[in-house]
Amino acid sequence: MRRAIAGLCGALVFASTSASAFDPHEHKNAGDEGAARAFPKAPEKLRSPWRNKAGRNLVRPGAGPGGGPLIWTSTDAKNGAWVSFGALCAIYGDLRKTVNDLTDAPDSNWKRLVEITEKKGKSIDDFFNDEPEQKRFFELAAVNKTHFHRVAVETYRDAHRAALALVADAAQDGDLEKLWRALHSEALGCHSLTDLFAVGHMMIDRESAVKLSTFQAGVNSILDAAIGKVAGAAGKAWSGGQGFTHNGYNFWGATVKNTAAPGAEWKAFGDAKYGQAMQVEYMKRAVHESIKTLLNAYGEFAAAPSRTANALKRLQNDGRSYVALSYVPVQFRSACTVDWPSFTNIDTFVTNALVANGFVSGDKEKAWKRLPKVCSPKSWKSVGHRNFVRGILNARP
Repeated sequence: MRRAIAGLCGALVFASTSASAFDPHEHKNAGDEGAARAFPKAPEKLRSPWRNKAGRNLVRPGAGPGGGPLIWTSTDAKNGAWVSFGALCAIYGDLRKTVNDLTDAPDSNWKRLVEITEKKGKSIDDFFNDEPEQKRFFELAAVNKTHFHRVAVETYRDAHRAALALVADAAQDGDLEKLWRALHSEALGCHSLTDLFAVGHMMIDRESAVKLSTFQAGVNSILDAAIGKVAGAAGKAWSGGQGFTHNGYNFWGATVKNTAAPGAEWKAFGDAKYGQAMQVEYMKRAVHESIKTLLNAYGEFAAAPSRTANALKRLQNDGRSYVALSYVPVQFRSACTVDWPSFTNIDTFVTNALVANGFVSGDKEKAWKRLPKVCSPKSWKSVGHRNFVRGILNARP
């Protein structure tokens, strides 16, 4: 019994930094397909290579998967890599926090980053075998509220808004390096956008766990070590419990609806279950529409440079610029996750919990199915950020 409880506590602490929505290759697939749909209809100037004022090539339209772009990762002409838009979507959020963390970091392990985005079936070994990447991954995972719930919506909105501003600057002075940066900002936002399609991220408000961890850090710095450890254990256990619950939602899924097609419904899941037809299609449409608004904005700004400031203000405050959010699930029913109180044998529960969450080897599918689950009613409910999304979409300048 004592060993089982210790194992469960260890799993919870680890789960506090392991919750994720989609595997890197799943973010990449949605990003690549969305970009491939948007770029062929870009303004004519943007269908040719994007060069900065020094003549260096930064974006190669049509050279990426499906006719999408290949994008240079760095401000350094020699230390960087050509990657797809989808690869950037996968890197930002999970492996790099900000645009500058990628574009202005000469120590970035470009080859390793690209390998991780290409791999099907994410493994924590990808990070353990590379100490700098392991450190970055866990630092981001510990405070990954930008992937969840309302904060993910805000993160996407703010990144897309910043990208529009960069597009306006590029159209005014002809410096396509700013447009290149806009694509990076857009990829950062699209990571959070695509995370919102995972049921665990739709249902869980990660911010509460992050706040408890922040409280824990404050306690550690003020009180003695013993109290600090207690607070630390509480923070990690709460965060880990959320991670386990989140993983359960991602595995068992929910039936969901969005605002783009309120009469349609589909079964949504989370990591490694990306392949549900309607879920995949809506994710791709969301990315496509988001990139399209940027490319179209460049055409509008470039056609009337003297009116760019007013046009930018209008677009940034117009809900139609954020139409990508209309594809995000905002209603659910029959959402299922782990039923914590109902287990009868703690040893069996812990064994299956460890396997299901990937902490020890075994058949994850079978382990999840052996765990008790609980489901929400079959009647439709709204997610907590539904009205926030609706407010963004209905805004008019």
